[in-house]
Amino acid sequence: MPRLLVVLQNAWGSTPKIRRQIRSRRLYLVMVMFWNSRTGKRLSKMIPPGWEVVVINASPRISSSSTEVFPPDVSHLSEWVRKTRPDVVLGCGKVAHRGLDLLGVTYISAPHPAWRSLSERTISRVRKTIKEAG
Repeated sequence: MPRLLVVLQNAWGSTPKIRRQIRSRRLYLVMVMFWNSRTGKRLSKMIPPGWEVVVINASPRISSSSTEVFPPDVSHLSEWVRKTRPDVVLGCGKVAHRGLDLLGVTYISAPHPAWRSLSERTISRVRKTIKEAG
């Protein structure tokens, strides 16, 4: 099974309780919230069937709103690339692209899944590119 590493921007939580849950890595709850979000639903359409997926953020910092953006953390990204040994890396959004460029990793470029103007055509193109790369 091919492994896909997806790099997004940074996590955010609108309340201190959600930010604590993300920090404590209560993975089941965090992942349920993630895959039910706009980002998660659209990202799932980008991923071809049969792929193992690891989703990380370009920065481990957690913001208090969706508009607060942190710069990419290259050492954080490097650690995850080393740990997951992905077959394909998907960079979603400008922050992820910048971090992966700094790291010198080959990746598939995609818009962030939460982008309001993201089209089904673009989602389909990304899925096809991932499938062909694997």
